[in-house]
Amino acid sequence: MAAEGLNLPDGYIIAVQDNEFAGAEALSSLLALSPRPTAVCCISDENAIPLVHALRSYGFRVPEDISVIGFDDWPMAQALNISTVRHDPRSYGALAADAAIRLSRGEILTESCIVVPTTLMLRGTTGPAPRD
Repeated sequence: MAAEGLNLPDGYIIAVQDNEFAGAEALSSLLALSPRPTAVCCISDENAIPLVHALRSYGFRVPEDISVIGFDDWPMAQALNISTVRHDPRSYGALAADAAIRLSRGEILTESCIVVPTTLMLRGTTGPAPRD
């Protein structure tokens, strides 16, 4: 984000465990932020799904009050209409194997960053930021 000139204020990155409870556990930290975020990007669908449920149980309308997006495109995210990022984890292994083979041949790897294809799956948990 910083490379694109987007600055995130301190406290707006909340470290959580990557498990089914983390999204809901992060809710109290999110609600304490001022100004309150208009969107949350979760490290995984496993975090996003319970966060959406927790927000709704507190009376928030998703996405009208706050947008939520996950990562992985789990079948459950599809079933629950959760916005997410689809990617192919197998491609990471193929890229790593290719790099290992090239290194074993004595090649010098010049890539410092490899961009892998992803697809933004906009569903029912993302929308325009609230105007207030």
